[in-house]
Amino acid sequence: MESLNGFVGHYAGRHAPGHKDLSEAVRVSHNLIMSHSKTVLLFREMFGNDGEIGITLNLYPVDAASDSPDDRDAARFVDGYHNRWFLDPVFKGKYPEDIYDFFRKEVGFRVSDQDMEIISKAGADFLGINYYFRGVVRKSDTGSPFKFEEIKLAGQYTDMGWEIYPYGLYQLLKRIKDDYGDPRMLITENGMAYGEDMDKEARLRDQKRIDFLKGHFLEAAHAISDGVRLEGYYAWSLLDNFEWGFGYSKRFGIIDVDYGTLERTWKDSAYWYQRVIRQNGLEE
Repeated sequence: MESLNGFVGHYAGRHAPGHKDLSEAVRVSHNLIMSHSKTVLLFREMFGNDGEIGITLNLYPVDAASDSPDDRDAARFVDGYHNRWFLDPVFKGKYPEDIYDFFRKEVGFRVSDQDMEIISKAGADFLGINYYFRGVVRKSDTGSPFKFEEIKLAGQYTDMGWEIYPYGLYQLLKRIKDDYGDPRMLITENGMAYGEDMDKEARLRDQKRIDFLKGHFLEAAHAISDGVRLEGYYAWSLLDNFEWGFGYSKRFGIIDVDYGTLERTWKDSAYWYQRVIRQNGLEE
């Protein structure tokens, strides 16, 4: 089961249905957690211990733009509504108090005792993580009730405008281990959009994608060495494909797709990935 967290399409309006209604977004996010919880309980009722069930969440570490108390508070808040709002009910059986109180005051959101009982009984056997970037935020007195803004630091970015920040994967994995009872984890999505403005031959020579993957593999190994129970990794994606609101303009695949002929061609990153799998380790 996968959650896109409810806020992207219902509050930010970047994905379907394109709404910008905070009250609706909070209700949708709660319904996502409820659908997960009810499915887990039904699965266990039907199959007992014969099988495992988990959840995949889009998560990212959130860093403050400075050491000021205001910026640190903004970072904690963003982490709260983006990460803790989903992790806490799954692994702690309750919503984070600070974010719950915020939504209660802003949009009158309340959870019934019956819903919380269902959530508290469900949990998950494992956690899937979609990781692409970190967030860097600072306090901002904008019109938004959230009172923060994201900033871009100097660095490397993908064709999506996302910062390439492998260390954030380690931050995220270690934090989840420490704060959420050391769950079993898998990286269910990780990759970069790259090569949209290049001709085919240039796209196939995608050294930047190899560097991206290698950097994240090293941080995953770092996390494992520190005791994180990371049990799997899935690159996003095998093929160039349809990317939400961007259509076919963003290329995440390790295999190139010619959209005119549908011809598939391995990129250098695909051959590199194959060698890593074969030798069960990174090249020296």
